[in-house]
Amino acid sequence: MSPKLKLAIIAGGVIGAGLAGYLAYERLYAQRAEEIRTAIGNLEGSNRRLEVTMRNDAEVRRDLEAIIATAIGGERESLEHRLRTAGSALATAAGLQRVEVDSLPPQALGNPAANARGIARGFRQSLQGRVDAGLVRIQIEGRGSLESVLKAMTLAEAQRWSLGIESWTIKPERVAADQPAAFSLTMALSVLFVGDDGAIVGDIPIDPLDEVAQSRLATLVSFDPFRTAPKPQPAVAAKPQQRPAPTPPAPPPAGDGWTLVGVVEGRSGQFAIVVHRDGRRRTLALGQNLGSLRLAAIGSQAATFELGEERFQVQNGEALAAARERKRP
Repeated sequence: MSPKLKLAIIAGGVIGAGLAGYLAYERLYAQRAEEIRTAIGNLEGSNRRLEVTMRNDAEVRRDLEAIIATAIGGERESLEHRLRTAGSALATAAGLQRVEVDSLPPQALGNPAANARGIARGFRQSLQGRVDAGLVRIQIEGRGSLESVLKAMTLAEAQRWSLGIESWTIKPERVAADQPAAFSLTMALSVLFVGDDGAIVGDIPIDPLDEVAQSRLATLVSFDPFRTAPKPQPAVAAKPQQRPAPTPPAPPPAGDGWTLVGVVEGRSGQFAIVVHRDGRRRTLALGQNLGSLRLAAIGSQAATFELGEERFQVQNGEALAAARERKRP
């Protein structure tokens, strides 16, 4: 065997050994390391999702605990009796009289997740028909002053075990001027009943009103829409003041507005021509009247008029009323 062939065989063996080692490394280490890195990444993602889920779960639990703390728990057999006792105590604390309280059996409430979207179908099906809580309604009736009626409603809204007033009716019973007004109240409340730990068991407490609720109640009472208003005093009709009759205006002087504008003497007689300030024109013969004046005589440049026993002369171009005033002393 020549030295070159021997060298080639040795080189080929070294290359083959290296390739075999690389393939063994790729199969036994590199692929496994990649799988491990992928698994670690998946675990880290799952861990983050789990942490978020746990945080959300803690918040949900706190919310559920707050809801349960405002619900009624305990034995179902004594539930209606406890609610009636609490309703009667609430109405009495408000000052109502003739109190009557009635309640209805609990209405079953299913888990809301049974119809929620985004939840696995199998899990939702497992919640179908499951009863997690009950809704109870109580009706309270009573009679009293408007302040007592409004206080009862305010107390009902303020109780932590009450979901609120579903309906209410206020009717005036007696509204008279000599007696205080009385009203009847009918209201329906809804209450949540659960079997979880942390709910209200035993006697149901009546929480007093805080300052904000008391202030709101005082405002409502001050705007009493049924308050009896005092009867108004009969109005006394004032006698109309008699005004003196208006003085009639003085009559215009005789010949007012007329002016002598000319005299004419002809075969048919003598005439005086007068013109009024509104444009009217008249030609008077001797003896004719101009209102209460009578034409008595005509000269060359004047005319004489008579008013009863009074005579006055009017110059040509002169107003009759002015000539008469000039004639007077």
